[in-house]
Amino acid sequence: MNNNGSCYLKILESIITDISNLTDLNDTLVVIRSTVPPGTSEKLN
Repeated sequence: MNNNGSCYLKILESIITDISNLTDLNDTLVVIRSTVPPGTSEKLN
């Protein structure tokens, strides 16, 4: 959790970046098996 109370998403963002560097995300389905705030997957898209 960040100091302002929001969820710390840097680890998730880092993993998505790593995946995008290894594959074409337009042809890849990434499933997030975690509890994240609504709208997180849209932000990462």
